[in-house]
Amino acid sequence: MSDRNPIYIAAALLVVLNTADIVLTRIFVNQYGVAEANPLTAPIVNTSGLFLFKTVGVAVIAVLVVRYVQARWVSRILFGVVAAYSVVVAWNVLGLAAVHVT
Repeated sequence: MSDRNPIYIAAALLVVLNTADIVLTRIFVNQYGVAEANPLTAPIVNTSGLFLFKTVGVAVIAVLVVRYVQARWVSRILFGVVAAYSVVVAWNVLGLAAVHVT
């Protein structure tokens, strides 16, 4: 069980980062008029579809993690997605901080 902990922690972190991305995206779009940069989510950014789209994406990853937890490729993909989301959320937090400073 202990060898699986990093994968489950990464999966939980993905949920947190995904939620942060949704919240930050809504703040930027609704309060500051910033356009959504992701072409897949731009058309649905002000709808409940954004939450649904992102939730389904995380659910698919969660199913892969549970189903193929022993496979090395799952951890590589999961850690890669977590790293990408970490960069996006950090970028958004820095952008939000810059807006509040000026």
